[in-house]
Amino acid sequence: MTHTLQLPFGTSHLSLSVPHPQSLVQVKYDSESRQEEKEIIKDALRHPIGTNPLNELCRERSNVVILISDMTRLTPTHRFLPYLLDELLMGEVRAEQIRIIVALGTHRVHTENELRTLVGNSIYTQYTVQNHSSLSEECVFLGTTSSGTPVEINRYVAEADFVIATGCIEPHRLAGISGGVKSLFPGTASTRSIEHNHSFFMTEQIEPGNMQNRIHNDFLEVLQFKKIDFILNVIVDHERQILDAVAGDCIEAHQAGAQIAKKRFMVPVYRKFPYTLVSPGGTPKDLHLYQVLKTIQNASEITRTGGTILCAAPCAEHYGSAHLQQIVDSSKDLDHMVKRLESEFIVGAHKAVTLKKLTDQFRIELYSEMPPALVERVGLIPISSLQDRLSICISQHSEPGAFMPYGAITFPMASQSSSVG
Repeated sequence: MTHTLQLPFGTSHLSLSVPHPQSLVQVKYDSESRQEEKEIIKDALRHPIGTNPLNELCRERSNVVILISDMTRLTPTHRFLPYLLDELLMGEVRAEQIRIIVALGTHRVHTENELRTLVGNSIYTQYTVQNHSSLSEECVFLGTTSSGTPVEINRYVAEADFVIATGCIEPHRLAGISGGVKSLFPGTASTRSIEHNHSFFMTEQIEPGNMQNRIHNDFLEVLQFKKIDFILNVIVDHERQILDAVAGDCIEAHQAGAQIAKKRFMVPVYRKFPYTLVSPGGTPKDLHLYQVLKTIQNASEITRTGGTILCAAPCAEHYGSAHLQQIVDSSKDLDHMVKRLESEFIVGAHKAVTLKKLTDQFRIELYSEMPPALVERVGLIPISSLQDRLSICISQHSEPGAFMPYGAITFPMASQSSSVG
C-alpha cells in the first residue's frame, strides 16, 4: 500500500508516491488561524501599536504615499488595502491625494495587468498606482548612513508628507526579518543605494529571524532621512490567508509582528536528514530561481552535509534577475562568478555566492520547467522525473528523509539537541 504526497508546484500540485507515510518526516510552519481575516485587519487598525489611529494621524495631510509589496511576495494587498484607504478617507484625505507605489527595489517592473491584480480593479481605477524606479535620476538623494550607504529614495516618496508602509513579515535571509522599514528601503531606493547596502552580505553572517545585523541596522538609519508615519504589516500562510496583523509605529509595531512571525515560521529541528524533498509552496515563490534559492537554503538547514535536496519549482521566469543571468552568461563557472563579485558587488548577481555555498555542501536536484542547460550552468542538477529520484533516495536510505511542502516560509531552526548526522 503506497502513500500519496501532494507537493505544490506553480498553481497546481504534483502527486508523488512513497511506500508508507513514515518514509518522509514533514517539516512545516504553524498555519493555524485564530480569527476571521476581516477581523484581524480591523483589529490591527483599531489598536495601533505606538501611535494614534491612522484616521487621526493623517488629518491635514495632502500628499500621502502607500508602499505595497511586489508580486514575488505573498502579501494579499488587494484584501487589506480597502480598509487602509477607508481610514484615510475618514481622516479627510481625498483619493486624488493618495499615491500607491509598488516597492520593487531592483525587481522587475510590473505590467498594467499585474498592477491591477495587486491592488484590485476598483482601487486601480480610482487611485494612482505605479511602479517604483530604482534609477538614480528617478530618486532624490537625502544623505548618507554611518555605513556609507547613499540614501537615494523615490522622489514621490521623498516629497510625500505622509508615508504608509505595508507588507508581509517573515524571517528573511538578508534582513533577518521582512516587513517594516524594508518597504521604504530597499523597496523604494535606487540601485546604487541597494547595492551598497546589500554588499554587506559578502561579509555579514545573517541569521533568519535576527534583525541585529549590519544590513537591517542600515535600513533603520534611513528613517533618519525619511520617516514612515504608519505601517500595516500582515503575517500570511502559503495561500496568502492573513493569520495575524500589526499596525502603528514603524519600529514598535514591526517588532511586535516579528515576534509573532518567528513563532509561526521558525520551526525547531532535532535532527538532520540524508535527503530533503522541498517545494517553495507554489506561486509566487517558485516563479524563478532567484526566489527559489531561499527555499533551497531553508531545506539545507535540515539536510546533512553531502546529502541531497530535491526541489520542485517551475521557475517559469528562469533565473528571475537580469544581473544574475548576465554574470552566468559571462563567467566560466560559479567560482569565477564569486571572484568577480568579490571585486565588484552586483545586486541580483550576488545569488551566485549563495549557489556556490549550497552546491559545495549538497547535491541539489531541480525539477522545473527551465532548460536543463540553464540549471546546470549554476551548479544544480536538472531532473526529468521527480518520482524516480525520490524513489531512489528512499530505497538508498534505511532512515526517513524530510518533506517540506512550504519551504519558502518554513525556517528550520537548529535545536541544541539536534543531531548533525
